[in-house]
Amino acid sequence: MPLTKRKLIYPVVILLVLVCLGVIGVFYIQLKDLDALRDLVAQEIKAETQRDVQIGAAHLDFSEGIGLQLHDVTLKGASEKEADFFCKEVLVLLDALPLLNGKIEIQKIIFEGLILQVTRDNRGEFNFGNLTSIESHRSGATLTDLIRAGLMHSVQVRQGELWLVDHHISPGAKPLVTKIKNMSLSLTKPLLKTSLRVHLSGEVPYGPNESGTLKLDGKLRVPREEFNLSQVALEGTLEIRDQGTQPFALYLNKLFAQNPGDHRISLDTRFTGTLDGHIQLSGVLKHEQQASLQSGLGQGPKPANGRLDYNMIFNRDTVEFKQLDYRSGKFLMQIHGTYARFMSEKAWLTASLKTTAFQVQDSETYLPFKLFSRDLHRRVHRLVKKGEIEVTALHIEGPRAIFEGRSNAEIQEHDSGTIILRHADFGVDALPLSDVTGEFKFGKGVAEIKIQQARFNHVSIKNLTGTIVNPLTEPRIEGTLEAEVALAPLANMFEKNWKLPRQLAFLKDLKRIQGMVRGRLAVQGPLEHREQLVWSGSVSLERAGFMKKAWPAPIHNINGRIHFQSAVPKPDAQTKGKAQQTWTLRFENINGEYGDHYFRDINGASFVKDGVPVKQVRGTLQLGTWKAGQEVWTHFEGRIKTFLKNIVFESGEIEFNLQSTGPGPGKTRAKNQGSLKIRKLFLKHSKGFRPVRNLNATISFDDRNIDLETTGGWYGDSPLDIQGRFKNYSQADPELVLQARSSDFLNQDFAGIPFLETLEYQGPAKVELKFHRTEQFMKLEKRVDLTRASYRYQDFLIKPENVSNSIEIFASLDSGGRIDFKKVIFELEGNTVSGTGFLKSMDDPEFSIQLESRHFKVWPASQYIRPLQGALGGESRFQFSAKGNFRYLEQTEMQGKVRLTGIEYKPEGFLAAFKLSADMQFRNNHFNLRRGRLEANGCHFGFEGDYQGGEAPHLTLQVAGPGLDLNQLVSEKGKPSKGFLAWLGQTHVFANGTGEIKIKINRFSQKFWTLPKVAGTFTFKDQVLRTDNLTLGQPGVDQVMIMGKLSLVDIQNPAFDAVLVSRKTPIDKLFAMFGGLFKASLTGKTVWLKAHLQGRGGDLTQITQSLKGRLSFDLKDGRINTGHLLNGVVALFGVSVDPQTVAERAGQPNNSYMRIFGDFRIVNGVARTENFLYEEKGQRLSLVGAFDLNTSRMGTVVGVAPFRRVGRIIEKIPILGPIMTGGKEGSLITTYYKVEGPFSDPKVEAIPFKSISEKILGTLEGIISAPGDLFTEREPSNP
Repeated sequence: MPLTKRKLIYPVVILLVLVCLGVIGVFYIQLKDLDALRDLVAQEIKAETQRDVQIGAAHLDFSEGIGLQLHDVTLKGASEKEADFFCKEVLVLLDALPLLNGKIEIQKIIFEGLILQVTRDNRGEFNFGNLTSIESHRSGATLTDLIRAGLMHSVQVRQGELWLVDHHISPGAKPLVTKIKNMSLSLTKPLLKTSLRVHLSGEVPYGPNESGTLKLDGKLRVPREEFNLSQVALEGTLEIRDQGTQPFALYLNKLFAQNPGDHRISLDTRFTGTLDGHIQLSGVLKHEQQASLQSGLGQGPKPANGRLDYNMIFNRDTVEFKQLDYRSGKFLMQIHGTYARFMSEKAWLTASLKTTAFQVQDSETYLPFKLFSRDLHRRVHRLVKKGEIEVTALHIEGPRAIFEGRSNAEIQEHDSGTIILRHADFGVDALPLSDVTGEFKFGKGVAEIKIQQARFNHVSIKNLTGTIVNPLTEPRIEGTLEAEVALAPLANMFEKNWKLPRQLAFLKDLKRIQGMVRGRLAVQGPLEHREQLVWSGSVSLERAGFMKKAWPAPIHNINGRIHFQSAVPKPDAQTKGKAQQTWTLRFENINGEYGDHYFRDINGASFVKDGVPVKQVRGTLQLGTWKAGQEVWTHFEGRIKTFLKNIVFESGEIEFNLQSTGPGPGKTRAKNQGSLKIRKLFLKHSKGFRPVRNLNATISFDDRNIDLETTGGWYGDSPLDIQGRFKNYSQADPELVLQARSSDFLNQDFAGIPFLETLEYQGPAKVELKFHRTEQFMKLEKRVDLTRASYRYQDFLIKPENVSNSIEIFASLDSGGRIDFKKVIFELEGNTVSGTGFLKSMDDPEFSIQLESRHFKVWPASQYIRPLQGALGGESRFQFSAKGNFRYLEQTEMQGKVRLTGIEYKPEGFLAAFKLSADMQFRNNHFNLRRGRLEANGCHFGFEGDYQGGEAPHLTLQVAGPGLDLNQLVSEKGKPSKGFLAWLGQTHVFANGTGEIKIKINRFSQKFWTLPKVAGTFTFKDQVLRTDNLTLGQPGVDQVMIMGKLSLVDIQNPAFDAVLVSRKTPIDKLFAMFGGLFKASLTGKTVWLKAHLQGRGGDLTQITQSLKGRLSFDLKDGRINTGHLLNGVVALFGVSVDPQTVAERAGQPNNSYMRIFGDFRIVNGVARTENFLYEEKGQRLSLVGAFDLNTSRMGTVVGVAPFRRVGRIIEKIPILGPIMTGGKEGSLITTYYKVEGPFSDPKVEAIPFKSISEKILGTLEGIISAPGDLFTEREPSNP
């Protein structure tokens, strides 16, 4: 440094030292009166605080400048018992320049060991009074003036404490003391500026070894002119770190309606405003809840941490929330509003908030919701029990206790907002909803509902919209919703949660419910009284189904719509305000399936009109296989029920229109009416009855009657028409009347109907049935007209078509199914058979019947009744009774009696009719004939006997009478024998049984036959007729004994084997059996006559061709007319002869003979003999040869004894006479002749002796030369 400069500095330094010494001297002179200065400070503090001030020692302190050190500075409180302010040391630093002028200007104040106590008494007043009441015009040389003048530059507090003592927070109890320790405060004023910089820091203990920190930095701008707190502006920041809330628990409990718990908070805030109470705060508050022991063990709610972003404006006693954004995890709550007069009892909150979604059951874990009382939470939880909730808008308005105990009425009156629920459980007990997703807007006592989806007792609901009036007091809903629900839970919900109306009472009996319901419905009424809720809407059924007990199959695949409307009747004295809801249900186009059935287009309604329920339904049922007895016939009892239970429907269509009205008040029964239109119905009966098919009918009914009328249908293959009425069916006196008709009833359709099913007929029958039933009786009238039908009843009755025939039955039925036949009438061609009987039941057709006919005209019935077949007249009277089972007619027990009077027959070929009369009694298969009489054309005979029927019948018959001349009955061309044999062979008794017939007739004539005294016994077995004792004529006079058998095994070729024997019978008596055929041709006496003949055939030709056997005779002492004899033989064999020849032969003379002997062997109709002898006095003639009865030709050789006169002898021999004599030429033969040719005109030729064979010659010679008595002893033995 240059010397010149150094020389210049020294004077300057010296000058400064002198100045300082001068200033110090001046300061000393100004401050030497410390006591006065101390008192001046005390007075100024007292004037400003209105409190007594005590200051201990005071001394000057130059450690940090010119300062005044005050010790033990105390400000007394209003109670004079405790200090509001105490500071161990207060250092007041003064400005030097003002002090030179005798003025005090505080440059800085430093508080060491400050304890500042802020107290609020029981009345809520602070010990420092109301800052806003400080006057703005006070002046004077005081500390306040200095500050107001801006002459103080800095205030500092070191190691200070702030005690907040609150008696008001808990009146009557120990006051709450909150301390801020280690407090540092710095108030600095930049040079020449009016603002103060403020810095505050400290610690707030909240535990034995825990405390939080706070830090405040800001500015305080004080106006230069006049002092007014509204002009004192402040701004700055406040930071709080790790501060526990325990010291502020009572304050928080006042703010929160329920204990918020212990939290550790951090705060970052900015503030601006004025000291008169206009302050704006903004910043962030973070909190972390301190976990309790239970929550730490997982036994309590999870601790919630959060953050509050806020922007608030305080305007004296009102705070405006510009922003309150609370976040905890994903949860966000945003609030804005005002809190007016918050320092008074008239505090009033107006706020709006919204949140993000949160779980309502966790709401109390979020700190802001603890502002609301637990009771309010419970009330909310009663409405929303669980699920997610989002408050999109909530406006709250109310007094200070808004978060504590407001009534529901106050809440719904002052609050409004919008809440969104997601998968929440919502509702009151009357209408509990679950899984709710939707929106609720409420305000002014009205809540608007928009629920997108929900479930009600497992019932899916969609798009529920509406309003709830007074939702928190007396909630009334008025809304609409869309439901999508499974039927099973829906039915279960109705059954468990509602008392079902009568229209829906059937739901209790349904099982195995399935399907979906979708639709829109509306509801209105008080939510807390479900029975008063009014429902309406429309739903669709989709693939619905259900089952009812005792049903064989479920109803399934139901589709259609149901419209409904409920109504709550007005309470009256009778119901006492508990009247049950009534419902109006409308069904639209319901389709579905029941088993194999399908129903469609079901439309109808169920409603209440004037207090009376009404049901209407119409639709179409397409039938499949349906066992009706399993479900539809429960209203029938007894045998009718049994019969109907076996009906099976297989197809058909039923269009129905039904209506039910009632029962009304005081009534017990409903009124029903409707109609069923049946089309193409097919049903059958499992007990064997024929099916009903293609039945078209109309059934109409009302409360009293059911009417049935068919317009077409078939029973089996027979057309059927039915009309009927069921009268008073629901009363105590029901009456059923049915009429059924069929004009073309076929045979096979009687199947299952007793007796009638046994008829075997062809063609149509006309059937009419009337059934009449009441509680007292059951009547059945049945008429079967078989005129156009032909039928056969066993072997008894064969009826052709177009013959008048009918069966009428008049019967009654009892409750057990027994049918009493009051009258049974069988009519055939004008004849009637009537009777009575009973049938045990249709299932068990045991019967008993009694029939009779007093004047049964045989003709024309005989054409059809096999026992009367061929009868042309006469009358029958009979009584008949039977007992058995129609299913087993062969086991029927029968008995009765019959009287036949003048039954007239004229078989084919008969010249006159004969009449038959008889009495008959029978029991089962045993018949007893008495007083039988057969007469014809003046002749008659009687008969009687017994007949035992069955598979092996037996007949015993006795026939006796004066005679029978068939020549007067049968024409020449008739063949009654063949007809008789054919009939006999086909009868059941002859074909399958045995019998014995005894005959005793004085005379029997037929053609040329005249048989006297016919008597004997015939037996038959195995279709063979035998006799061992048949006799013709009288013993010793003209008796012929016959033995033999007739076989009808082959009815077309009957076979016989007979033996005929006669002894010592006059020849003329014997020939009389041939009528006049051999009259005056031969006399004498038979020594014996035997014949054993066998043959087969249906006529004479067949018999002749098969005829075989032996014929032997020995005649003596008579006369012979060869012409008459020849004519008889020719006539017997039916050979045609010229009448002139017959006349010529008849004129020939008679000759006497001594003996005629012959022995013929017959084979195939050819009679051969080697032993024929004719003898008269002195002459013998023998014959060897054959007679062919088939061709009526002969071939013989005749030998004449030479010792007789040939002419006389030969001429006497029948047939051989002209042969041997040579006719007109006289005797040409001396020994032998050959006779050949037809019986009527044989050719005779003499045979030379040498031409005769030795055999023939020996035979002839033996016959001629034999003695006469030899032939007498040669009677052949019995065959």
